[in-house]
Amino acid sequence: MILTDIIALAKAGYSPKDIKDLIALAEPTPQAPGAQDPEPEPEPEKKPEPETPSIEDPTKEIPAIDEKSNVINYEEKVKELEAKIAELQKENTSKDISGNETKSDDDFLADLVRKYM
Repeated sequence: MILTDIIALAKAGYSPKDIKDLIALAEPTPQAPGAQDPEPEPEPEKKPEPETPSIEDPTKEIPAIDEKSNVINYEEKVKELEAKIAELQKENTSKDISGNETKSDDDFLADLVRKYM
């Protein structure tokens, strides 16, 4: 298992313990003491793989985050959202939820005439 496989598994949500178990399963098991060792196969010559740019470089350091500015930004957002919630709550308290539709005078008069006829 190569490093890119391990990174792909980590991104897929595998825990470090799961990855270690998979690596242990992938390793060849030692043979019994009485068994003959098969002749080692000659390894084919490795061709240099073309270098592909990776999306994330694990050796790259993460830039320092200015926590004070983030906190200030979040505090401002919280205040804005609290103000918006208060405004929406005021609108909801004065909203008519009875389900009765108010009719205009013309509609009321038209209904009255229909009922009379």
